[in-house]
Amino acid sequence: EYFKEALLRFSANPKLYRELIVRYQDRILFGLDLIVTEERYKDREWLTAMIKAYRDMLEKEEFTFFDLPGITLHGLNLDRVILRKIYFANFQRLMRLKSF
Repeated sequence: EYFKEALLRFSANPKLYRELIVRYQDRILFGLDLIVTEERYKDREWLTAMIKAYRDMLEKEEFTFFDLPGITLHGLNLDRVILRKIYFANFQRLMRLKSF
């Protein structure tokens, strides 16, 4: 439920959250707070759909989420340079890893 609420909150004001991320783009790392248990529904398809929703929120202007049927959400539509930082360049810099 908390993830649905978060998606709705981001969707209600994507400009605000986008501006926050753009401003602090060198300080943000991508990570998931998924709780994976042995529940039957938490299979590979569920995990893939959850990861897709997190990425859609960052990457797309509009998207849907399987657990909010009939609702079109507004994403942050971040550009490729910022996404690259969030997904791995900031982590590489933090850990002092060589770029590849």
